[in-house]
Amino acid sequence: MNGANPVPDQQQDRNALTLLFMSLEDAHEPRGRLLTGGCRLVRDDSPPQGLEEDLNEFAQDLAFTSLQEPDGTIHVWYSLRRSPERFLVERLIAEQASARSHSESDKTFSLTRPGWDPSRMKWQVCYARTRDGIHFERPDLGIVADAKSPNVLIDNGGIFSVMRNDDATDPNRRYAMIHTGWGPAHAEGTLPGYHPVHNAGTAFSADGLHWQEWEHNPAFRDGNDAFSAIYDPRSRKYLCYQAVKRPFAAALADSIGPDQRRVLAIRSSDDGAHWSRLENFIEPDADDPPDLELYMFTVFAYRDRFVGLMRNYARSPLMIGEHGPHVSYEWWVSHDGRRWQRPAREMHVGVFTTCTPFVVDGRLCFLEYNTMRRYSTPVDRITWVGSQSNAEFSSRLFKVPQRPLTVNLQSGTGTLLPDQAYVMVEVRQPDGQAIEGYERERCVLRDMDGIALPLRWGGKDTAGLAGRDVCLRFYLRDARIYAVNES
Repeated sequence: MNGANPVPDQQQDRNALTLLFMSLEDAHEPRGRLLTGGCRLVRDDSPPQGLEEDLNEFAQDLAFTSLQEPDGTIHVWYSLRRSPERFLVERLIAEQASARSHSESDKTFSLTRPGWDPSRMKWQVCYARTRDGIHFERPDLGIVADAKSPNVLIDNGGIFSVMRNDDATDPNRRYAMIHTGWGPAHAEGTLPGYHPVHNAGTAFSADGLHWQEWEHNPAFRDGNDAFSAIYDPRSRKYLCYQAVKRPFAAALADSIGPDQRRVLAIRSSDDGAHWSRLENFIEPDADDPPDLELYMFTVFAYRDRFVGLMRNYARSPLMIGEHGPHVSYEWWVSHDGRRWQRPAREMHVGVFTTCTPFVVDGRLCFLEYNTMRRYSTPVDRITWVGSQSNAEFSSRLFKVPQRPLTVNLQSGTGTLLPDQAYVMVEVRQPDGQAIEGYERERCVLRDMDGIALPLRWGGKDTAGLAGRDVCLRFYLRDARIYAVNES
């Protein structure tokens, strides 16, 4: 449900060197036992301000998409599930199996249980802006007449994902949206708030506020409401990540039965309207619990790669035949958005988001699904490569920049005895030989924690090596290496 452009680079010079160490693929020629892991997001103290009316009146608030401008402005599109009585949401979830009638011909469904008023659960797509993820402004847009909130963009929307393409040749298609809720009208008429989850439509906008449906909708029919979509400016492709059902003999039956499970699939598009068939099916592997399912995936481009937040799911014997609980949220990492590494299987992120993160005061910030509370972690500290015992590895080859290098690391994370944690850094030529004056014993960092620690060998930095092709060799114990940056 997220629409992700790349996270704005915190550095003013976007060509500045950054070496990320996010998975074992970033650790070349390793020795010893290397470990990987990820961060747990920390909730900031202040609740969202300026959205109280929305958060109090509506039954469910879903922060779907956020995009940050270079000047720091953060655009947020979110969907409100409107109901005067919050218990309707819980009742809907608990009783939807008995309350749903499904039409196979047009893939629409409606609630037919006596006494249910679907209009009371209408989705509305809203817009707000902020500069810190805490203080929000709801502009009076005047787009939807008689709307309950002044910032409503679409009065009868659905699940959606917004993407921004700054390379679009048609200015009216700078913003693209994939959304559920598109499909033939039900025989009994349009039922606000209940939409065909298998039909996905596309809409376009010049400003992200005024939207026009694609004339050839639906864009695809084989989806569901657990998806996220991004535009990748490197490949110039739109990518959509969807949970799909695949045959599987499950030990327990849930809301989709005992003979299938949820896995991840990817589809792509050149223009945001014409989409490929589902491809790149990704399933739980031998290192996962046997009952794990891949439910929903939020993806964003981050520096030279992609980061994903997977919402893992498992059925429960306490809820036979019903939708079970989610068990954890897990960081994934990729270089191309299609092949993924999972460096933090054992780390529960602690919170789920459908929004692209944004940078505020050196911290990478996320808005929580449903509450829109801000959670954060220091920039570049999403996942790491490290070791508890003595180990070593090398970076990739790179050309030394003019400015000195800094390292983002944490050491002394678990050693019981003092002065045991260390990181030593050596600069090597492409043939693997240490450059004289840049040997490891000249650069020793003990029990340190910082996001921009200067790398110095005696009294000198790497500025004297500018233009040369080198790699860094790390020697470490009880330490985590996150990144190396040009200062």
